[in-house]
Amino acid sequence: MYQPKTLGELSAPELRVTEICELMKESQQALIKTQLWRLQDLRDGGFVYMLELFITAIRSSKAASQHSSRPLHIGTFRTITADWKEHRHAVWSQRLLVNLLRHVLPANNESPADGVPVYMIDEFLTLVANVLAEKKGSHINDAISMIKAYVELRGGTHEIAQKALSTILPPKPPRPPKPRPHSEPRAATM
Repeated sequence: MYQPKTLGELSAPELRVTEICELMKESQQALIKTQLWRLQDLRDGGFVYMLELFITAIRSSKAASQHSSRPLHIGTFRTITADWKEHRHAVWSQRLLVNLLRHVLPANNESPADGVPVYMIDEFLTLVANVLAEKKGSHINDAISMIKAYVELRGGTHEIAQKALSTILPPKPPRPPKPRPHSEPRAATM
């Protein structure tokens, strides 16, 4: 059996070992996978981990909904995410962003005062769209579903969420026109 020598070598295949799967329940397995992605993200500099900490601070802050906090929060968010292009190809960063999206977007029964302010949701949606642009995978499908649900929750009028969807799923190329059936040329009659 493969034994990683360093934490950096640990990856998803180790989570599929039968003995480990038997020890973990389904919900615990999801938590362990998330922790694995977080460790991989930390190994690469902690890009999404810093975002997780920041979003947690925003959610717990009473000042987040105050208009005077808006420039500080947006500036901090943009500073944390300034080097997003360096992390956009790391699958664990993508998966962690999608996982964090679950905590950023409001649930159906969540009051706006309980969650992340709309201005921060807009910033986060723009980041998620840029990082996930033209990527594929089940986590991308999850992000698309969550953003679509958010658009529906907002009455279908949320422009930034719509733009995020169009960035993640670029327009499909137009189909080529169907060829016309060839008809036999008519013989000239005299």
